[in-house]
Amino acid sequence: MANIRTLFVCIVLTLLSAGVHADVGYFSPGGIPSDVVSKTQFGLINAVTPEQLDRKLNAASGTAFKVYVDLGQAITVPAGPAKLSMSYKAPGGAIRNKVFAPQENSKIIAFLPDKKLRKVLDPLIAVLKKHSANVGAVFLADEPYLNGLSKAEMERVGRIVRRELDLRGLKRVKLGVVFASAMFDSKFAHLIDLQSSLFASGIDDYVAKGGDGNAREFAAWKEKMKQHRLATYDRAGNMYTGGGLPRGFDLVGFDFYLSTVLLDGIYEQSLAWFAKYHPSGACSQFAGKPMAEIRSALSFFRDGPVLHDATSRSKDKLLLDAIYQCRIGAVTSMLKSESGKKRVHLFLISESSNNGVLNFNSDGVPVAHQSESLVQSRVLDEVVRAEHFYKSHACVFDAGLMFFTYSDSYDQSIKLHVGGAAAMPLVLDSISHFAQANGKSARCSSL
Repeated sequence: MANIRTLFVCIVLTLLSAGVHADVGYFSPGGIPSDVVSKTQFGLINAVTPEQLDRKLNAASGTAFKVYVDLGQAITVPAGPAKLSMSYKAPGGAIRNKVFAPQENSKIIAFLPDKKLRKVLDPLIAVLKKHSANVGAVFLADEPYLNGLSKAEMERVGRIVRRELDLRGLKRVKLGVVFASAMFDSKFAHLIDLQSSLFASGIDDYVAKGGDGNAREFAAWKEKMKQHRLATYDRAGNMYTGGGLPRGFDLVGFDFYLSTVLLDGIYEQSLAWFAKYHPSGACSQFAGKPMAEIRSALSFFRDGPVLHDATSRSKDKLLLDAIYQCRIGAVTSMLKSESGKKRVHLFLISESSNNGVLNFNSDGVPVAHQSESLVQSRVLDEVVRAEHFYKSHACVFDAGLMFFTYSDSYDQSIKLHVGGAAAMPLVLDSISHFAQANGKSARCSSL
């Protein structure tokens, strides 16, 4: 028995000291350029039609490059006003009804029913079969809980997709899911829902008091709000807050971009929440602080001329370092706890776009003239943070590191123009070097 125990310990120690095969790639919604295929190991794309999917997969043909395919645009539809709740729980606990009816094309989505789902899947999976050597995983919907898809619905569609893949010999293709921040945690999801409700109640209160006294402007504002408003209003009371990882999914990740935490009001209390419920050295300085207060300390959120001095740059970097370590560290810990003993592979997602590090005025509106060198340096800092975090957590994120995004693009799944890494040479060089020199040699230091 002693010899067996000794042998087991030796095997474990050998595994811990061995390099972990860890891939690096981009989420590139519009397709995979040849530069991405030659310099990284995988890429995530959006599928819309079989023809379009076939063209995108051709880019990887004959290489070892793995393509992850998001089927969300093909197998989901806007939930539609009739299916959305008009009520929400306002701060303080009261149930309120929304003044404005849901928009026709809100970001709240629903999966197709079984029969129609199989019909849509059939030609798409035929394309995946054709390119089976390069297909690594399929995703059913981006940020499902934030966008109103429940755990049960994810599992229903997951079972169907898994069966259809298996029937075509694609048993090695994984099912993947990407959560918005820590929406897989019920308590955190309730925090986000509360912030959405706070936003909705502010609008409804404004309507109730009749605006600011100018009847004509108020009437024009109401007409605009009926059709053009933040998705946050419709999301209040319509997100899935039950938490948990859906069964049947092999590949799990989360996105919590710098642009998200700085600019999206539903995350106003997120760092303060982490400081309270998932305390760490990085989070402690954010105890009791809303994002508005934290953001005001950054030199690129201000009125007046852009600051170029080294002192401002250094202070920004220290604060952004802490913001990264706090939010990504806390959510990583939460995801490890949630996954428990489930047989899932985790991957890290980080930002390589410029959306969150432009120069803004104090209200968060991008200024007319941007300093390209300053913006690129901030993006590079965020990329390097991700590389360092990934290397130090290689055993946790055994499925790799993905950056969003490569090229400037319009991501239909999130309805947003995104400034990608392709136009920033220093950013591209850092990611390419990491993918080639470091990505496959990450080492585990603990179980």
